[in-house]
Amino acid sequence: MRLTGRFILPLHIIGWTSFMFLPFFFFPGGNLQDPGFIHMIVTKLISDILVIGVFYINLHRLTPDLLLKGQVKSFILALAGLFVAAELLNAILFFGIIEPLLKLPHFPKPNPTFQDRPPRPRGLFRIPVPGAFGMSISFTFVILLSTLIALIQERTRIREAQQLAVIEKVKAELTMLKLQISPHFLFNTLNNISWLARKRSDKTEEAVIQLSQLLRYIIYQPENGPVMLSQEIDHLQHYISLQKMRLPANASVEFTCRGDVHVQMIEPLLFIPFIENAFKHGIHNQAESPIRILLTAEQNRVQFRCVNQVNSLNEPDLQNAGIGIQNTKRRLALHYPDCHTLTIDDTGNTYTIQLDLQLKS
Repeated sequence: MRLTGRFILPLHIIGWTSFMFLPFFFFPGGNLQDPGFIHMIVTKLISDILVIGVFYINLHRLTPDLLLKGQVKSFILALAGLFVAAELLNAILFFGIIEPLLKLPHFPKPNPTFQDRPPRPRGLFRIPVPGAFGMSISFTFVILLSTLIALIQERTRIREAQQLAVIEKVKAELTMLKLQISPHFLFNTLNNISWLARKRSDKTEEAVIQLSQLLRYIIYQPENGPVMLSQEIDHLQHYISLQKMRLPANASVEFTCRGDVHVQMIEPLLFIPFIENAFKHGIHNQAESPIRILLTAEQNRVQFRCVNQVNSLNEPDLQNAGIGIQNTKRRLALHYPDCHTLTIDDTGNTYTIQLDLQLKS
């Protein structure tokens, strides 16, 4: 799990505080009133501050700009230069500023108990050997740690970029599928209204109102993500009511809902293509044309079943029964991967759609 921004700063503060002050708890006889102990604290703090600077220089500059770009030799040379610069700066700060202050007459002589190194050899820079060795260990540790963190961050960034690309691709594909669903539905419904208008039916105005409600749902609801199952059912009922206006006497539609439909959230426009297909290919002017639609809702499951007769005079290619069903299959695969079962059964006289959705709790 990736840490969010608000946790990173406190984590760094806690980590560096522990790194700087925890070692003092293991020194016996530590006393802030003893100038020797203060001498050791000042010496260590200078070294630690430089080490922390090395950590962030490598984390944000050297590893990202050199190592991750394949410039290994430049990375190693930069680390060597950084180490030398840190050692020199440590010596300059201590011997040029801190040590003269500690030698002032009013500053008590340190207790030998807290002398962290033997008498220093005389030389050009007089760098204490034990201090240099300790800083070398700290330098190596923070370089390894900061490099590892930078590598992990880069890997995480690449993985997130790949995931974002996949998500954007899926969103674009879903948008395309929704745009394909709307015209397909609109063309079928306008044909129905045109049929009513040619008959000069009094139901034409009502059909236009029904269509406006359906279009409002199709245009706006998909942009808001999942909807209540009850909203989707209302949409289906509006569509069925609109279709009933032009059904012949031998056709019948039965739409049954079971269970509580006010607790489930579902992607919109998943069922309508199957019902469209039933009206388009299951209605005949002479033969009996029953359409049976059953929707069963449970807490985390929705089952949809649509059955219609297949008339030989108007028999479609049932395995490729329109762009609406093909798009719905794709949307199911995108929204409910491994969480749905779609069965299309053609017995020759009857065409059955069975959709079983496992919803997220």
